[in-house]
Amino acid sequence: MIGAAAAAGAVVAAAAMSKRRVETELPAHPLKGAINRRVHLFSNLVGQQTGARPPRDVDVEMAQAYQASV
Repeated sequence: MIGAAAAAGAVVAAAAMSKRRVETELPAHPLKGAINRRVHLFSNLVGQQTGARPPRDVDVEMAQAYQASV
């Protein structure tokens, strides 16, 4: 009997909680403008190469040890 009362209480609580949802619009984040400017700045730089890059030096032993540990 106590279990049935607890289950009924849970059903009533769940129904009450589902009715409380209210659609609200969040205010704009204070850094949104700054972030958008940086995204625009760096997206303009993508694909531009100002000079030749030196060849990439990779220590083969360290790379293999890293792959083995992962």
